Amino acid sequence: MSTNPLNMDLSLRSVFIPSTIEALRKYLDVTEAQMEECFHLECCTLETEAPTDMDEETYDEHLREHRELRDLYDLDLRPSLRYSLLMLLHIVFETHLRIFCNDIKSQRGLPNIAMKDLRGSAIDQGLIFLTKLANLKVQDFPEWEHLRTLQKMRNCIVHCFGHVDDSTDGRFLRELASRGVGVSIEGPEGRLSVTKQFCEQQLAHLLSLFERLFTAAGWS
Repeated sequence: MSTNPLNMDLSLRSVFIPSTIEALRKYLDVTEAQMEECFHLECCTLETEAPTDMDEETYDEHLREHRELRDLYDLDLRPSLRYSLLMLLHIVFETHLRIFCNDIKSQRGLPNIAMKDLRGSAIDQGLIFLTKLANLKVQDFPEWEHLRTLQKMRNCIVHCFGHVDDSTDGRFLRELASRGVGVSIEGPEGRLSVTKQFCEQQLAHLLSLFERLFTAAGWS
């Protein structure tokens, strides 16, 4: 992605978002692969250590250990891993949106008002800054709604450790889970769960948003 040479005196750190997102994508791939390898090794260990001549009671205990191991990975470890990716992604989004707004302010000599000085969530602050102060026509980008979803999921994770019934966005999250988009509510405690594919989609949405913002700013 190229930048206008006239802008090189600005920080324009936001142009590094593609490499940041690629690093997060790599993080997701590596940690998911490691998780699967660990699960496979633990399953093999259970089989290796199991008696060769199990009676009915011992066999039932053996099956119980397998179920507990599977539940540990399915209900705790994998969800926590994907929570970490969504958290990192939200941090990257907020950080680079602030950077983008600061660079726009410096480039265009806008009033000394920062995005963080405005009311609302990071998305609301960014939209107000970019549309009202910078006069960029970015309000209709579809990626904003995807990132609002990410924001609600992040809030549920941070404030409720994924327990949907305790979240102020519980109704929204349950409706989201009904759409078959890679989000579900699992276990007796009703915790938020997402697939790897859902995480990959969120990475793509964030990259797409910043590509649109760069174009709107005339930086690509």
